[in-house]
Amino acid sequence: MKRTMLVGSLILVIGAVLALFIGGRESSPTSTAVNDCMASKEDIEELQEEINTASNTGGGIVSLEPCQYVISEPILLKSDVHLKGAGIDQTTIMLKPVLDNGKKNDHKIIETESGAKNITISELTVDGNKEERKSLINDPHAHSIDIVHVDGFLIDQIKIIRSASASIMLYNSRNGSVQNSKIEDSGSNGILAMQETKNVAISNNVIEHTDHQNGIFISYQRGHSSSDIVIENNKVNDAADFGIEVGHIVPDGQEQHRNIQVTNNEIHRATNAGIAFRTVSDGVIKNNVIRGYGRNGTYGGDGIFVEGGFNTSENVEVLDNEVIQTFQSGDANAIYVTGMDRTLIEGNAVEDSRGNGVFVQASVLPDQIITTDFTEGKRAFHRVEVKNNSFKNNLKNGIHFQGDSSNENVIEQNTITGNGEHGIQIANLNVGNGFLIEGNEISGNKQTGISVYKQADFQIAANTFHNDNKQEYQVSIVEASQSLIENNPSLKEEDIYLENTQLITINQEP
Repeated sequence: MKRTMLVGSLILVIGAVLALFIGGRESSPTSTAVNDCMASKEDIEELQEEINTASNTGGGIVSLEPCQYVISEPILLKSDVHLKGAGIDQTTIMLKPVLDNGKKNDHKIIETESGAKNITISELTVDGNKEERKSLINDPHAHSIDIVHVDGFLIDQIKIIRSASASIMLYNSRNGSVQNSKIEDSGSNGILAMQETKNVAISNNVIEHTDHQNGIFISYQRGHSSSDIVIENNKVNDAADFGIEVGHIVPDGQEQHRNIQVTNNEIHRATNAGIAFRTVSDGVIKNNVIRGYGRNGTYGGDGIFVEGGFNTSENVEVLDNEVIQTFQSGDANAIYVTGMDRTLIEGNAVEDSRGNGVFVQASVLPDQIITTDFTEGKRAFHRVEVKNNSFKNNLKNGIHFQGDSSNENVIEQNTITGNGEHGIQIANLNVGNGFLIEGNEISGNKQTGISVYKQADFQIAANTFHNDNKQEYQVSIVEASQSLIENNPSLKEEDIYLENTQLITINQEP
Protein backbone atom coordinates (compact mmCIF):
# COMPACT_ATOMS: atom_id res chain seq x y z
CA MET A 1 0.00 0.00 0.00
CA LYS A 2 1.27 3.46 -0.83
CA ARG A 3 0.96 6.24 1.74
CA THR A 4 2.60 9.67 1.58
CA MET A 5 3.91 11.89 4.33
CA LEU A 6 4.58 15.54 3.58
CA VAL A 7 7.08 17.15 5.94
CA GLY A 8 7.69 20.77 5.09
CA SER A 9 8.22 20.74 1.34
CA LEU A 10 9.50 17.18 1.22
CA ILE A 11 7.23 14.35 0.10
CA LEU A 12 8.26 10.96 1.34
CA VAL A 13 6.67 8.00 -0.36
CA ILE A 14 6.46 5.32 2.28
CA GLY A 15 6.38 1.76 1.11
CA ALA A 16 5.97 2.41 -2.63
CA VAL A 17 5.66 -1.31 -3.19
CA LEU A 18 5.02 -3.42 -0.11
CA ALA A 19 6.30 -6.92 -0.66
CA LEU A 20 4.45 -8.43 2.26
CA PHE A 21 2.73 -11.72 1.52
CA ILE A 22 0.47 -13.92 3.52
CA GLY A 23 0.08 -17.35 2.05
CA GLY A 24 1.55 -16.12 -1.22
CA ARG A 25 -0.87 -13.12 -1.49
CA GLU A 26 -0.20 -9.44 -0.89
CA SER A 27 -1.50 -8.30 2.49
CA SER A 28 -2.71 -5.00 0.97
CA PRO A 29 -4.57 -5.31 -2.31
CA THR A 30 -3.63 -2.82 -4.98
CA SER A 31 -7.26 -1.92 -5.73
CA THR A 32 -8.25 1.58 -4.57
CA ALA A 33 -11.93 0.74 -4.10
CA VAL A 34 -12.81 1.01 -0.41
CA ASN A 35 -14.66 -2.30 -0.31
CA ASP A 36 -11.68 -4.07 -1.84
CA CYS A 37 -8.84 -2.33 -0.02
CA MET A 38 -8.12 -3.37 3.55
CA ALA A 39 -5.12 -2.01 5.45
CA SER A 40 -2.91 -4.65 7.00
CA LYS A 41 -1.66 -4.74 10.57
CA GLU A 42 1.71 -3.62 9.28
CA ASP A 43 0.11 -0.66 7.47
CA ILE A 44 -1.56 0.48 10.67
CA GLU A 45 1.68 0.17 12.62
CA GLU A 46 3.47 2.18 9.93
CA LEU A 47 0.76 4.83 10.12
CA GLN A 48 1.51 5.47 13.78
CA GLU A 49 5.24 5.53 13.04
CA GLU A 50 4.68 8.13 10.33
CA ILE A 51 2.69 10.33 12.72
CA ASN A 52 5.48 10.09 15.27
CA THR A 53 8.14 10.91 12.68
CA ALA A 54 6.22 13.87 11.27
CA SER A 55 5.70 15.37 14.72
CA ASN A 56 9.34 14.87 15.69
CA THR A 57 10.67 16.48 12.50
CA GLY A 58 8.64 19.69 12.47
CA GLY A 59 5.22 18.44 11.42
CA GLY A 60 3.46 17.68 8.17
CA ILE A 61 0.70 15.78 6.39
CA VAL A 62 0.24 12.06 6.84
CA SER A 63 -1.96 10.93 3.95
CA LEU A 64 -4.09 7.80 3.96
CA GLU A 65 -5.03 5.68 0.97
CA PRO A 66 -8.68 5.11 -0.03
CA CYS A 67 -8.88 1.99 2.13
CA GLN A 68 -10.46 0.68 5.31
CA TYR A 69 -8.34 0.69 8.46
CA VAL A 70 -9.70 -1.62 11.15
CA ILE A 71 -7.88 -0.77 14.37
CA SER A 72 -7.74 -2.30 17.83
CA GLU A 73 -6.03 0.63 19.55
CA PRO A 74 -6.43 4.37 19.01
CA ILE A 75 -4.46 6.32 16.45
CA LEU A 76 -2.48 8.81 18.53
CA LEU A 77 -2.13 12.24 16.93
CA LYS A 78 0.73 14.50 17.95
CA SER A 79 1.73 18.13 17.51
CA ASP A 80 1.83 19.69 14.05
CA VAL A 81 0.41 16.62 12.28
CA HIS A 82 -2.39 16.67 9.72
CA LEU A 83 -4.06 13.27 9.33
CA LYS A 84 -5.61 13.44 5.86
CA GLY A 85 -7.72 10.80 4.19
CA ALA A 86 -8.52 10.35 0.52
CA GLY A 87 -12.04 11.68 1.07
CA ILE A 88 -15.21 10.97 3.02
CA ASP A 89 -16.26 7.34 2.44
CA GLN A 90 -12.98 6.73 0.61
CA THR A 91 -10.77 6.37 3.67
CA THR A 92 -12.57 4.74 6.60
CA ILE A 93 -11.14 4.08 10.06
CA MET A 94 -13.20 1.54 11.99
CA LEU A 95 -12.78 0.24 15.51
CA LYS A 96 -12.53 -3.52 15.90
CA PRO A 97 -15.41 -4.31 18.28
CA VAL A 98 -13.80 -7.16 20.24
CA LEU A 99 -10.19 -7.37 21.34
CA ASP A 100 -8.09 -10.50 20.93
CA ASN A 101 -8.70 -11.32 24.61
CA GLY A 102 -12.46 -11.44 23.98
CA LYS A 103 -13.30 -8.16 25.76
CA LYS A 104 -15.40 -5.41 24.20
CA ASN A 105 -13.17 -2.72 22.75
CA ASP A 106 -13.78 0.50 24.72
CA HIS A 107 -10.95 2.47 23.09
CA LYS A 108 -11.27 5.72 21.20
CA ILE A 109 -10.58 5.63 17.48
CA ILE A 110 -8.48 8.80 17.17
CA GLU A 111 -7.05 10.54 20.22
CA THR A 112 -4.48 13.24 20.79
CA GLU A 113 -1.36 13.39 22.85
CA SER A 114 -2.15 15.54 25.86
CA GLY A 115 -0.69 19.02 25.43
CA ALA A 116 -0.36 18.72 21.67
CA LYS A 117 -0.55 21.75 19.37
CA ASN A 118 -1.74 22.35 15.84
CA ILE A 119 -3.53 19.12 14.96
CA THR A 120 -5.71 18.58 11.87
CA ILE A 121 -8.02 15.71 10.84
CA SER A 122 -9.65 15.88 7.43
CA GLU A 123 -11.24 14.03 4.53
CA LEU A 124 -12.02 10.66 6.04
CA THR A 125 -14.75 8.60 7.70
CA VAL A 126 -14.67 7.24 11.25
CA ASP A 127 -16.89 4.27 12.11
CA GLY A 128 -17.53 3.49 15.80
CA ASN A 129 -19.26 0.18 15.07
CA LYS A 130 -21.65 0.67 18.00
CA GLU A 131 -23.99 -2.17 17.06
CA GLU A 132 -21.17 -4.57 17.94
CA ARG A 133 -20.45 -2.66 21.18
CA LYS A 134 -23.94 -2.09 22.56
CA SER A 135 -22.83 -2.20 26.20
CA LEU A 136 -20.74 0.94 25.54
CA ILE A 137 -23.52 3.09 24.08
CA ASN A 138 -23.62 6.37 26.07
CA ASP A 139 -20.52 5.28 28.00
CA PRO A 140 -18.71 8.37 29.40
CA HIS A 141 -15.39 7.38 27.81
CA ALA A 142 -15.99 5.47 24.56
CA HIS A 143 -15.78 8.50 22.27
CA SER A 144 -14.72 8.21 18.64
CA ILE A 145 -12.43 11.27 18.41
CA ASP A 146 -10.86 12.64 21.60
CA ILE A 147 -9.16 16.06 21.49
CA VAL A 148 -7.55 16.44 24.94
CA HIS A 149 -5.60 19.48 26.20
CA VAL A 150 -4.86 20.63 22.65
CA ASP A 151 -4.02 24.20 21.65
CA GLY A 152 -4.85 24.66 17.99
CA PHE A 153 -6.94 22.06 16.14
CA LEU A 154 -8.98 21.69 12.98
CA ILE A 155 -11.49 18.94 12.20
CA ASP A 156 -12.67 19.49 8.65
CA GLN A 157 -14.66 17.50 6.09
CA ILE A 158 -14.99 14.24 7.94
CA LYS A 159 -17.89 11.90 8.64
CA ILE A 160 -18.39 10.01 11.89
CA ILE A 161 -20.92 7.22 12.04
CA ARG A 162 -22.17 4.78 14.69
CA SER A 163 -20.17 6.12 17.64
CA ALA A 164 -20.80 4.30 20.90
CA SER A 165 -20.50 7.51 22.90
CA ALA A 166 -19.73 11.08 21.77
CA SER A 167 -18.59 11.32 18.17
CA ILE A 168 -16.21 14.21 18.93
CA MET A 169 -14.97 15.07 22.42
CA LEU A 170 -13.16 18.37 23.09
CA TYR A 171 -11.62 18.36 26.55
CA ASN A 172 -9.79 21.39 27.93
CA SER A 173 -8.90 22.40 24.39
CA ARG A 174 -8.74 25.79 22.73
CA ASN A 175 -8.18 27.75 19.54
CA GLY A 176 -9.81 25.30 17.19
CA SER A 177 -12.61 24.53 14.78
CA VAL A 178 -14.94 21.64 13.94
CA GLN A 179 -16.38 22.35 10.51
CA ASN A 180 -17.93 21.01 7.31
CA SER A 181 -18.46 17.57 8.80
CA LYS A 182 -21.28 15.07 9.23
CA ILE A 183 -22.16 13.00 12.27
CA GLU A 184 -24.69 10.19 11.99
CA ASP A 185 -26.34 7.94 14.54
CA SER A 186 -24.20 8.82 17.56
CA GLY A 187 -24.67 6.79 20.74
CA SER A 188 -24.29 9.94 22.83
CA ASN A 189 -23.53 13.61 22.06
CA GLY A 190 -22.65 14.47 18.50
CA ILE A 191 -20.07 17.03 19.66
CA LEU A 192 -19.19 17.29 23.36
CA ALA A 193 -16.89 19.92 24.90
CA MET A 194 -15.98 19.83 28.60
CA GLN A 195 -14.08 21.96 31.09
CA GLU A 196 -12.25 25.03 29.72
CA THR A 197 -13.10 25.04 26.05
CA LYS A 198 -12.02 28.46 24.72
CA ASN A 199 -12.00 30.23 21.38
CA VAL A 200 -13.63 27.38 19.46
CA ALA A 201 -15.90 27.49 16.40
CA ILE A 202 -18.35 24.70 15.51
CA SER A 203 -19.72 25.49 12.08
CA ASN A 204 -21.35 24.05 8.97
CA ASN A 205 -21.81 20.57 10.41
CA VAL A 206 -24.76 18.18 10.07
CA ILE A 207 -25.70 16.00 13.03
CA GLU A 208 -28.29 13.31 12.35
CA HIS A 209 -29.76 11.52 15.38
CA THR A 210 -28.29 10.78 18.78
CA ASP A 211 -29.38 7.81 20.88
CA HIS A 212 -28.71 9.78 24.07
CA GLN A 213 -27.72 13.32 25.00
CA ASN A 214 -27.41 16.34 22.70
CA GLY A 215 -26.49 17.27 19.19
CA ILE A 216 -23.91 19.81 20.41
CA PHE A 217 -23.07 20.14 24.12
CA ILE A 218 -20.65 22.65 25.70
CA SER A 219 -20.64 21.52 29.33
CA TYR A 220 -19.46 22.83 32.66
CA GLN A 221 -17.37 20.34 34.64
CA ARG A 222 -15.50 20.44 37.96
CA GLY A 223 -15.29 24.18 38.40
CA HIS A 224 -14.52 24.97 34.77
CA SER A 225 -16.70 26.72 32.20
CA SER A 226 -16.17 27.70 28.57
CA SER A 227 -15.82 31.03 26.80
CA ASP A 228 -15.55 32.58 23.35
CA ILE A 229 -17.54 29.86 21.57
CA VAL A 230 -19.21 30.24 18.17
CA ILE A 231 -21.79 27.66 17.06
CA GLU A 232 -23.10 28.60 13.62
CA ASN A 233 -24.65 27.22 10.45
CA ASN A 234 -25.12 23.71 11.81
CA LYS A 235 -28.07 21.38 11.24
CA VAL A 236 -29.13 19.13 14.12
CA ASN A 237 -31.89 16.61 13.58
CA ASP A 238 -33.49 14.19 16.07
CA ALA A 239 -31.33 14.83 19.13
CA ALA A 240 -32.29 12.60 22.07
CA ASP A 241 -32.04 15.55 24.50
CA PHE A 242 -31.14 19.16 23.58
CA GLY A 243 -30.34 20.20 20.03
CA ILE A 244 -27.65 22.62 21.25
CA GLU A 245 -26.86 23.10 24.94
CA VAL A 246 -24.29 25.41 26.52
CA GLY A 247 -23.86 25.17 30.27
CA HIS A 248 -25.59 22.42 32.18
CA ILE A 249 -25.56 22.60 36.01
CA VAL A 250 -23.11 25.21 37.35
CA PRO A 251 -23.02 25.19 41.18
CA ASP A 252 -23.57 28.24 43.36
CA GLY A 253 -20.82 30.82 42.90
CA GLN A 254 -18.99 28.96 40.14
CA GLU A 255 -17.75 30.42 36.86
CA GLN A 256 -20.25 31.44 34.17
CA HIS A 257 -19.93 30.46 30.54
CA ARG A 258 -19.21 33.72 28.67
CA ASN A 259 -19.18 35.14 25.17
CA ILE A 260 -21.24 32.42 23.51
CA GLN A 261 -22.76 32.94 20.05
CA VAL A 262 -25.28 30.47 18.61
CA THR A 263 -26.36 31.72 15.20
CA ASN A 264 -27.93 30.52 11.96
CA ASN A 265 -28.45 26.92 13.04
CA GLU A 266 -31.37 24.64 12.17
CA ILE A 267 -32.77 22.34 14.85
CA HIS A 268 -35.43 19.79 13.99
CA ARG A 269 -37.29 17.47 16.39
CA ALA A 270 -35.21 17.91 19.56
CA THR A 271 -36.61 15.79 22.37
CA ASN A 272 -35.97 18.61 24.87
CA ALA A 273 -34.90 22.21 24.18
CA GLY A 274 -33.90 23.21 20.70
CA ILE A 275 -31.25 25.61 22.06
CA ALA A 276 -30.37 26.00 25.76
CA PHE A 277 -28.20 28.52 27.61
CA ARG A 278 -27.67 27.36 31.21
CA THR A 279 -25.62 29.80 33.28
CA VAL A 280 -24.41 31.75 30.25
CA SER A 281 -23.63 35.48 30.45
CA ASP A 282 -22.84 37.71 27.49
CA GLY A 283 -24.42 35.41 24.94
CA VAL A 284 -26.40 35.64 21.70
CA ILE A 285 -28.96 33.23 20.21
CA LYS A 286 -29.72 34.64 16.77
CA ASN A 287 -31.24 33.70 13.41
CA ASN A 288 -31.84 30.07 14.29
CA VAL A 289 -34.71 27.93 13.03
CA ILE A 290 -36.21 25.50 15.53
CA ARG A 291 -38.97 23.16 14.37
CA GLY A 292 -40.14 20.57 16.87
CA TYR A 293 -38.96 20.68 20.50
CA GLY A 294 -39.93 19.49 23.96
CA ARG A 295 -41.66 16.30 22.97
CA ASN A 296 -42.48 15.53 26.61
CA GLY A 297 -42.77 19.12 27.83
CA THR A 298 -40.60 18.75 30.95
CA TYR A 299 -38.51 21.54 32.53
CA GLY A 300 -35.80 22.47 30.03
CA GLY A 301 -37.82 21.22 27.08
CA ASP A 302 -38.61 24.60 25.51
CA GLY A 303 -37.77 25.80 22.03
CA ILE A 304 -35.21 28.25 23.46
CA PHE A 305 -34.33 27.75 27.14
CA VAL A 306 -32.36 30.48 28.95
CA GLU A 307 -31.66 29.68 32.60
CA GLY A 308 -29.64 31.31 35.36
CA GLY A 309 -29.50 27.95 37.14
CA PHE A 310 -28.05 28.46 40.64
CA ASN A 311 -26.54 31.86 39.72
CA THR A 312 -27.93 34.98 38.10
CA SER A 313 -26.79 35.19 34.49
CA GLU A 314 -26.89 38.42 32.50
CA ASN A 315 -26.67 40.10 29.12
CA VAL A 316 -28.19 37.47 26.84
CA GLU A 317 -29.92 38.35 23.57
CA VAL A 318 -32.46 36.11 21.81
CA LEU A 319 -32.87 37.68 18.37
CA ASP A 320 -34.64 36.93 15.09
CA ASN A 321 -35.23 33.21 15.65
CA GLU A 322 -38.06 31.16 14.18
CA VAL A 323 -39.56 28.78 16.73
CA ILE A 324 -42.32 26.51 15.43
CA GLN A 325 -43.78 23.57 17.34
CA THR A 326 -44.41 20.45 15.26
CA PHE A 327 -44.91 17.89 18.06
CA GLN A 328 -48.46 17.21 19.23
CA SER A 329 -47.47 16.29 22.79
CA GLY A 330 -46.15 18.01 25.89
CA ASP A 331 -46.69 21.59 27.03
CA ALA A 332 -43.32 23.18 26.24
CA ASN A 333 -42.99 26.94 25.81
CA ALA A 334 -41.43 28.38 22.69
CA ILE A 335 -39.06 30.63 24.69
CA TYR A 336 -38.41 30.26 28.41
CA VAL A 337 -36.33 32.59 30.63
CA THR A 338 -35.54 32.23 34.33
CA GLY A 339 -32.92 33.62 36.72
CA MET A 340 -31.71 36.28 34.29
CA ASP A 341 -30.82 39.98 34.41
CA ARG A 342 -30.75 42.17 31.29
CA THR A 343 -32.20 39.82 28.71
CA LEU A 344 -33.44 41.01 25.32
CA ILE A 345 -35.96 38.93 23.34
CA GLU A 346 -36.47 40.67 20.01
CA GLY A 347 -37.53 39.95 16.46
CA ASN A 348 -38.53 36.31 16.98
CA ALA A 349 -41.37 34.54 15.14
CA VAL A 350 -43.16 32.05 17.40
CA GLU A 351 -46.05 29.80 16.40
CA ASP A 352 -48.04 26.86 17.70
CA SER A 353 -46.34 26.35 21.06
CA ARG A 354 -48.19 23.95 23.31
CA GLY A 355 -47.29 26.23 26.22
CA ASN A 356 -46.65 29.99 26.18
CA GLY A 357 -45.09 31.90 23.34
CA VAL A 358 -42.60 33.28 25.85
CA PHE A 359 -42.60 32.47 29.57
CA VAL A 360 -40.40 34.55 31.87
CA GLN A 361 -40.54 32.94 35.30
CA ALA A 362 -39.02 33.14 38.76
CA SER A 363 -38.85 29.36 38.90
CA VAL A 364 -38.41 27.53 42.19
CA LEU A 365 -35.02 25.97 42.90
CA PRO A 366 -35.02 22.21 43.53
CA ASP A 367 -35.31 20.88 47.08
CA GLN A 368 -36.13 24.38 48.42
CA ILE A 369 -32.45 25.36 48.47
CA ILE A 370 -31.21 28.95 48.52
CA THR A 371 -28.09 30.31 46.82
CA THR A 372 -26.00 33.46 47.02
CA ASP A 373 -27.95 35.07 44.16
CA PHE A 374 -31.34 33.51 44.87
CA THR A 375 -31.85 34.06 48.58
CA GLU A 376 -35.59 33.32 48.47
CA GLY A 377 -35.19 29.97 46.74
CA LYS A 378 -36.55 31.28 43.41
CA ARG A 379 -34.66 32.19 40.24
CA ALA A 380 -35.52 35.88 40.29
CA PHE A 381 -35.26 37.90 37.06
CA HIS A 382 -35.01 41.62 36.28
CA ARG A 383 -34.80 43.90 33.25
CA VAL A 384 -36.19 41.48 30.67
CA GLU A 385 -37.32 43.14 27.44
CA VAL A 386 -39.66 41.46 24.92
CA LYS A 387 -39.79 43.58 21.76
CA ASN A 388 -40.91 43.34 18.15
CA ASN A 389 -41.77 39.65 18.22
CA SER A 390 -44.68 37.75 16.71
CA PHE A 391 -46.57 35.29 18.94
CA LYS A 392 -49.27 33.36 17.12
CA ASN A 393 -51.58 30.47 17.94
CA ASN A 394 -49.88 29.31 21.12
CA LEU A 395 -51.91 27.00 23.34
CA LYS A 396 -51.49 29.16 26.46
CA ASN A 397 -50.49 32.83 26.65
CA GLY A 398 -48.70 34.80 23.99
CA ILE A 399 -46.45 36.39 26.64
CA HIS A 400 -46.39 35.34 30.31
CA PHE A 401 -44.33 36.95 33.09
CA GLN A 402 -44.35 35.41 36.57
CA GLY A 403 -41.93 37.38 38.71
CA ASP A 404 -40.88 37.49 42.34
CA SER A 405 -40.42 41.20 43.15
CA SER A 406 -39.13 41.68 39.62
CA ASN A 407 -38.12 45.12 38.36
CA GLU A 408 -37.95 47.15 35.15
CA ASN A 409 -39.36 44.79 32.54
CA VAL A 410 -40.66 45.77 29.10
CA ILE A 411 -43.17 44.29 26.60
CA GLU A 412 -43.16 46.48 23.51
CA GLN A 413 -44.20 46.45 19.83
CA ASN A 414 -45.16 42.77 19.66
CA THR A 415 -47.87 41.15 17.53
CA ILE A 416 -49.87 38.79 19.76
CA THR A 417 -52.72 36.93 18.14
CA GLY A 418 -54.81 33.77 18.34
CA ASN A 419 -53.44 32.47 21.64
CA GLY A 420 -55.43 30.06 23.81
CA GLU A 421 -55.40 32.13 27.00
CA HIS A 422 -54.31 35.75 27.49
CA GLY A 423 -52.43 37.82 24.97
CA ILE A 424 -50.18 39.17 27.77
CA GLN A 425 -50.31 37.89 31.32
CA ILE A 426 -48.36 39.41 34.24
CA ALA A 427 -49.02 37.17 37.26
CA ASN A 428 -46.42 37.78 39.95
CA LEU A 429 -45.66 35.73 43.05
CA ASN A 430 -44.74 38.92 44.89
CA VAL A 431 -45.33 42.50 43.77
CA GLY A 432 -43.09 43.69 40.96
CA ASN A 433 -42.06 47.28 40.33
CA GLY A 434 -41.67 48.99 37.00
CA PHE A 435 -43.26 47.48 33.88
CA LEU A 436 -43.88 49.06 30.48
CA ILE A 437 -46.45 47.46 28.14
CA GLU A 438 -46.52 49.63 25.06
CA GLY A 439 -47.32 49.56 21.37
CA ASN A 440 -48.42 45.94 21.10
CA GLU A 441 -50.94 44.64 18.54
CA ILE A 442 -53.27 42.28 20.41
CA SER A 443 -56.06 40.30 18.77
CA GLY A 444 -58.02 37.07 18.78
CA ASN A 445 -56.85 35.73 22.15
CA LYS A 446 -59.43 33.66 24.00
CA GLN A 447 -59.17 35.48 27.32
CA THR A 448 -58.14 39.06 28.04
CA GLY A 449 -55.72 40.97 25.88
CA ILE A 450 -53.70 42.07 28.93
CA SER A 451 -53.98 40.61 32.44
CA VAL A 452 -51.97 42.07 35.36
CA TYR A 453 -51.74 40.66 38.91
CA LYS A 454 -49.56 41.94 41.78
CA GLN A 455 -47.73 44.70 39.95
CA ALA A 456 -46.83 48.26 40.94
CA ASP A 457 -45.59 51.20 38.90
CA PHE A 458 -46.58 50.01 35.44
CA GLN A 459 -47.82 51.62 32.26
CA ILE A 460 -50.14 50.25 29.57
CA ALA A 461 -49.88 52.63 26.62
CA ALA A 462 -50.52 52.81 22.89
CA ASN A 463 -51.56 49.16 22.54
CA THR A 464 -54.08 48.22 19.87
CA PHE A 465 -56.84 45.74 20.78
CA HIS A 466 -59.08 43.88 18.37
CA ASN A 467 -61.99 42.31 20.19
CA ASP A 468 -62.47 39.42 17.79
CA ASN A 469 -63.51 36.92 20.45
CA LYS A 470 -65.86 39.30 22.26
CA GLN A 471 -64.19 38.98 25.65
CA GLU A 472 -66.01 40.69 28.51
CA TYR A 473 -62.84 42.69 29.25
CA GLN A 474 -59.78 43.56 27.21
CA VAL A 475 -57.67 44.51 30.25
CA SER A 476 -57.83 42.97 33.72
CA ILE A 477 -55.90 44.48 36.67
CA VAL A 478 -55.97 42.87 40.12
CA GLU A 479 -54.00 43.84 43.25
CA ALA A 480 -52.04 46.54 41.46
CA SER A 481 -51.07 50.13 42.24
CA GLN A 482 -49.46 53.30 40.94
CA SER A 483 -50.23 52.62 37.33
CA LEU A 484 -51.17 54.47 34.16
CA ILE A 485 -53.40 53.28 31.32
CA GLU A 486 -53.44 55.73 28.42
CA ASN A 487 -53.74 56.25 24.70
CA ASN A 488 -54.67 52.67 23.77
CA PRO A 489 -56.70 52.91 20.53
CA SER A 490 -60.14 51.28 20.64
CA LEU A 491 -59.86 50.51 24.40
CA LYS A 492 -62.76 51.92 26.40
CA GLU A 493 -63.00 52.27 30.16
CA GLU A 494 -65.77 49.67 30.26
CA ASP A 495 -63.29 47.21 28.70
CA ILE A 496 -61.05 47.46 31.80
CA TYR A 497 -61.64 45.31 34.89
CA LEU A 498 -60.20 46.58 38.20
CA GLU A 499 -60.07 44.72 41.53
CA ASN A 500 -58.19 45.68 44.72
CA THR A 501 -56.29 48.42 42.94
CA GLN A 502 -54.85 51.74 44.14
CA LEU A 503 -53.79 54.85 42.28
CA ILE A 504 -54.73 53.61 38.82
CA THR A 505 -54.93 56.48 36.31
CA ILE A 506 -56.92 55.92 33.12
CA ASN A 507 -56.54 58.41 30.29
CA GLN A 508 -58.47 56.90 27.41
CA GLU A 509 -60.44 58.73 24.73
CA PRO A 510 -64.17 58.35 25.45
